[in-house]
Amino acid sequence: MSKENERRRIEIELEIARKMEMRFATVQDIVVSQFAFAAKTIRSGEFESVMLPYLGKFKPSPKTLKWINERKAQKIYEGKGSNNPGRKREPSNKS
Repeated sequence: MSKENERRRIEIELEIARKMEMRFATVQDIVVSQFAFAAKTIRSGEFESVMLPYLGKFKPSPKTLKWINERKAQKIYEGKGSNNPGRKREPSNKS
């Protein structure tokens, strides 16, 4: 994160702490846990929607889902899937 973005994030958290009459550390914990949960949900690969209050709902588009599923199927077909260690390659005889 750039220094400017970091500074702006802290300013926003301070403003929230003042308005909500909360400790700054508490606001930081809430912000970090909220985005950690969102990141965990997105990384799970289940393609569930993630709702962030005041920011909206995040979910992959049907077109994106179709593309991802096709890529996964192609990798599995080629033997490059995560459950398959892959085919052993024969050493090349190039001289």
